[in-house]
Amino acid sequence: MQQQSVPAALAPECCAACQCHRQHACSILTAVSARLFISTVPLHRRVHMPVIRVELWEGRTLEQKRELVKVLTRETARITGCGKASVYVIIDEVKKENWGAGGELCSEKYPE
Repeated sequence: MQQQSVPAALAPECCAACQCHRQHACSILTAVSARLFISTVPLHRRVHMPVIRVELWEGRTLEQKRELVKVLTRETARITGCGKASVYVIIDEVKKENWGAGGELCSEKYPE
């Protein structure tokens, strides 16, 4: 693929200051693909998309996470009236050493 310059309006946000998008062909595809994807999704589909973000300590099993996603999806769809396919659940697992509560690291406050 031949490298080309990308208009600043299509550049990824991370490149706004350094202008590195002008040097990398892959950024062209990323910027243009993202812009094309956004423009082809109807506005009503972009606005009404429940996203549930769950932050919890590491250590849950795959089965526990699977059940959590299933129940949150089912109940969110029931309550909001949207389709289950519209509900997104993001699970962020955090180490206790990276979580603080009451001025203490949770790894120290809540040892195993």
